[in-house]
Amino acid sequence: MVAIKLLFLTIFTLVNLSNGKPRLLKGHEHYAAKTRFLHALRYVAAVGGPKYKVSSIGAVSNEIRFGSLDIYDVDLFIGTPKPVQQCQVKIWSRPWKPGSGINIKISCDGTLEFETDY
Repeated sequence: MVAIKLLFLTIFTLVNLSNGKPRLLKGHEHYAAKTRFLHALRYVAAVGGPKYKVSSIGAVSNEIRFGSLDIYDVDLFIGTPKPVQQCQVKIWSRPWKPGSGINIKISCDGTLEFETDY
């Protein structure tokens, strides 16, 4: 009985500590997230979306919210006539969904530019 109570207490604590609170990624986690981001941009271009070019990648955070949500603050070139724009890219992974369960949203200057599932 005590073991079951400890198990539930541990699960409750882990859920409350991690669920819905973004944390900045550093080191190896930041590098892995950057790789996922660059792969996602290649996918967007491959499915006929805009061909983004990365100027810089700023903060990268991760949030556990019904899956894993990576949030990137980036500067992107979008086409040739436009200057660099500040964008936020969200890659939401939900492995239990059909297909790969990954959703990509790219918003620049507060406007949704592109969204797709893959």
